[in-house]
Amino acid sequence: MRTHQAIDFIIQKLTESFGEREAKNISRIILEDGFNLPYPFMDEAIEVLRLEEILGDILLGIPVQYVLGKTNFYGFELKVNENVLIPRPETEELLYHVFEYFHQKNTAIKILDIGTGSGCIPIVLKSKFPNAEITALDVSGDALDVARHNVENHKLTGVEFLELDFLDRANWSLLSGDWNLIISNPPYIPDSESSVMGESTLKYEPRKALFTKDDEGQEFYIAIAEFAKRYLKKDGVVFCELNEFWSETTSSYFKAATFQSVSCIKDMQGKNRILKATFS
Repeated sequence: MRTHQAIDFIIQKLTESFGEREAKNISRIILEDGFNLPYPFMDEAIEVLRLEEILGDILLGIPVQYVLGKTNFYGFELKVNENVLIPRPETEELLYHVFEYFHQKNTAIKILDIGTGSGCIPIVLKSKFPNAEITALDVSGDALDVARHNVENHKLTGVEFLELDFLDRANWSLLSGDWNLIISNPPYIPDSESSVMGESTLKYEPRKALFTKDDEGQEFYIAIAEFAKRYLKKDGVVFCELNEFWSETTSSYFKAATFQSVSCIKDMQGKNRILKATFS
């Protein structure tokens, strides 16, 4: 099967389940990441059996990134599996605003990434700020194995990984210090919102990376605000991804923690998806 035939074949197989637009997106991901073909695609031969195996798994509802075992994030190829959340474009937007904030500032900074998952955030930050000291933590040892692999695969140094439950305040003594940047894409979805989520996300992505135990999805933000009040440098900043439906509630916890400047930044869809908090 040739490349153009493969694209038509993928779209035909997937359109009923995913719609034509998403089927086209998946076809590009399969050819780029599954067959290592550069875009725009040349007319090359495609292994049919391999393609059919990939499509079979996708039609079972397994996310294409898990099927292929990798994804692309901010220009970096990352290993992903069922132990880590698949990095989203919203996290790329989060990092964009971090870079905007630190533009022309001293980047020999100390960074704490809370809930690192695949390690996507420290990888991009370290590539941009090579002199930064980065600590990335996660409650899942399996997730940290993936993150370490990704950091080592890109030959980055100066990233420390900690297996730690951030919600347990007794662990905070292990993280004490003057942080210039605290960044997080924490679990923020209450169980009540699970009914509006995609089936493949609910079935295959790690639940503890998505859902909170409280009814408003705020437990991590409450902890981050309290921790940052103690350990963030006075000229430091907190950046977090937000649940758009609870952005004002989240902001209120940071304001209560004496942050003087708290703002919600809209994403490209016009939704409040990023929180920025500073002491001045």
